[in-house]
Amino acid sequence: MRAHLLSVGKSRPGTRITPTGIVIHSTADPGATARDVRAWFSRPDSPPSSYHVVCDWKESLVLIPCFPGACEKAYHAGPKANSRYIGVCACEATRKDDDVKTYERLVKIVRGLCWIWEFPIDEGHIVSHFWVSKNLGGTDHEDPIQWLGKVGKTWDQFVKDLQEGRI
Repeated sequence: MRAHLLSVGKSRPGTRITPTGIVIHSTADPGATARDVRAWFSRPDSPPSSYHVVCDWKESLVLIPCFPGACEKAYHAGPKANSRYIGVCACEATRKDDDVKTYERLVKIVRGLCWIWEFPIDEGHIVSHFWVSKNLGGTDHEDPIQWLGKVGKTWDQFVKDLQEGRI
């Protein structure tokens, strides 16, 4: 992962948090890279929004600090979740083999964050944006469920891959 931090401002409030888990996202913009997502968050006309980490088939970028002692709020999943969870986003590709590479990168990133934060790899600590929509509100998104299907995975298979370190 490379640090490409957003400047403190509209999409990075600079507010410290102590996360209790990770929300998994996927973009709704096939072909957009991690750098494209970062550029979107930096645009003056984009709404306040951000992820802690965004990954594509070639690279992973840290946009908001998300490590113990230096974790800040990102605007990724509604007010209740933003103060409690790290947001990690997978960029959707236009080619299945690139989606598979992104999936593999996503699994490694989330496992690494769970190790650093000492989060158990379970459904209490790893949640989808869709879960947040249904259980915490403040958002109406359903990702990354559809994208996981494109990769040939279900949410349960994703959690199992995280638990087993299998990709």
